[in-house]
Amino acid sequence: MASDHNKFLFPSLTAEEAVANCKSMFGSQAALSVDDLLRPQFQQMRRFYIGVLSNFGVRPEQLTQDSEPQFKSMDTFEHPELHEESAPLVILALAIAIVNFTKFKASREHIYENAIAEVDTATEQRQQMLARNQELKKKNIGAQAEVKVNLAAVKQDSESLKAKIVQSPERFKGELARLTSAVQSVREARDERSARLQEICTQQDSNLQYTEDGQTALKMITGIGIDMDKLREQTAKLEELQDKNVSQKELLRDMTAKIEQLRRQLASKQEKLSRLKRQHDKKVSATHDARDQLQRDQTYLEKKIAEKENYLEGLDNQMSNLSRMVKEEEDLHEQDMDKLRTAYQQMLAQLENYHQGLNRGWDKVMTANNR
Repeated sequence: MASDHNKFLFPSLTAEEAVANCKSMFGSQAALSVDDLLRPQFQQMRRFYIGVLSNFGVRPEQLTQDSEPQFKSMDTFEHPELHEESAPLVILALAIAIVNFTKFKASREHIYENAIAEVDTATEQRQQMLARNQELKKKNIGAQAEVKVNLAAVKQDSESLKAKIVQSPERFKGELARLTSAVQSVREARDERSARLQEICTQQDSNLQYTEDGQTALKMITGIGIDMDKLREQTAKLEELQDKNVSQKELLRDMTAKIEQLRRQLASKQEKLSRLKRQHDKKVSATHDARDQLQRDQTYLEKKIAEKENYLEGLDNQMSNLSRMVKEEEDLHEQDMDKLRTAYQQMLAQLENYHQGLNRGWDKVMTANNR
C-alpha cells in the first residue's frame, strides 16, 4: 500500500476501516465485507457502487444500460496507471476514495447549504423588494393622480375667482347706472312740478288785487289738483309697469318725498362703491398671494415627485444589482453541480471499464482453465 500514496491524493485506510466507514456512511444500501474487498465479485461490487451513487442522489434508472451507452464504447481507461495493481488493491483504493470523498463532501456541505440559504434569502429579498417596488409605483401613481386633481381644483378655483373679479365691477357699474337713471327721472318730475307750481304762484301774485282773477285762480288751482290727480294716476300706472323692479317702485311711489332719501341713498351707494373697490383691491391682492402660494405649492409637489422618482430609480438599480448577484450565485452553483456530475460520470465510466476488463480477464482465465 506504500505505492498508493504516489497514486492517490487521500489518506489510506485498512480494509476493516474502509468496511466500517462504508457501513456507517451508507448503511445496508452499500454494505461490504472485508472478504468482498479481498475477493471482489462483479455483482456484489455493482450493487455497492449503485448504492453509493444512489446515496449521492443518482437515480437507479439513470444507471441502466440504455442510459449508459458511452460506457460500452470506451476501450481504454482514462487513467490506466491507477489500475496497475491487482483487483483487490484497486477495489480497496476505490472504497477508500469513496470514504474520503464522502467525508470531504460532509465537511463542505455546510458551505453549500449556506450558499443555498443565501440564495434563498436573496431571492426572498428580491421578491419583497419587487413587491415594495410595485407598492411604491402604485403610491406614486396615486400621488400623481392626487396632485393632478389638486391642480385641477386649484385651477378651477383660480378661474372662478378671476370670473368674479371681472364681473363684479360690471355689476356695480350697472347698479350705479340704474340708480343714476332713477335719480334723473325723479329730478325731471320734480322740475316739471316745480315749474307748474311756480307758474301758478306767479298767476296768483299778479291777480290777487282782482276779485275776478281770484275765481280764475281757484279754477286754476282746481285744474292743478286735477292735473295732480292725473299725475298720481300716471305714477300709479308707472308703478304697475315697473312691478318687476322693486327698488324703482319704491323710488317712484312718492317722488317729492323721496328726493332727499334718494340723495342719501346715492351718497351711501357711492360710499359702498368705494368700499367695494377697496375690497376688490384686497381680493385682487389676496388672489395674487394665493396664486403665488399655489405656484410655491406646485413647485414643492414637483420637487417631491422628482424625489420619489429618484427614490424609485434607486430601488430599480438595487433590484438590478440583486438580480445580477442572484444570477451569478446560480451560475456558480450550476458550475459546481456540472463539475460534480462530470466527476460522477468519469468515475462511473472508469468503474464500468474496469469491471469490463475484469470480466474479460475472468473470461480468459475461465477459458484457460477449461482448456
